[in-house]
Amino acid sequence: MILELEQVLPMLELSLFRNRCFSGANGVMALVGLATYALYFYISVYMQQVLGYSPLQAGASVLPWTAMIILFAPLAGRLSDRYGPRGLVTAGMVTFVVSTVFFSRLEMHSHFPDVLPSMLLGGLSMAITMTPTTSAGMSCIPLTNPEWDRPC
Repeated sequence: MILELEQVLPMLELSLFRNRCFSGANGVMALVGLATYALYFYISVYMQQVLGYSPLQAGASVLPWTAMIILFAPLAGRLSDRYGPRGLVTAGMVTFVVSTVFFSRLEMHSHFPDVLPSMLLGGLSMAITMTPTTSAGMSCIPLTNPEWDRPC
């Protein structure tokens, strides 16, 4: 990090993090990413160790989550452009909490149909959170910076 501060043309302009909007969007994305990957790990272990799925079956079981992201992320982007990201991000985070509550209610004798609603809600929550957050973070930064125009 210190080395980036001393570069004429750094790979990551650290001054961008002074912008509250940019920092907030990156903070939300970090929290969403951490929660998602922790949940993926939990579900993978649950499906293999408790439900007896093979690694391939456990991986394929997460496809509804991915399908929801593929289907709803473009719609979330259009809605974010029209109405702003705040409502979508809030709804996405609340939906993610509901999804994790459903995941927490799984039992030893649950089956894939019991897991599916949680997967669908989780994918929907990621679609309506990540797309608007990324858009909001990118729209907060200036297109040009006078310091970038300096010769190397």
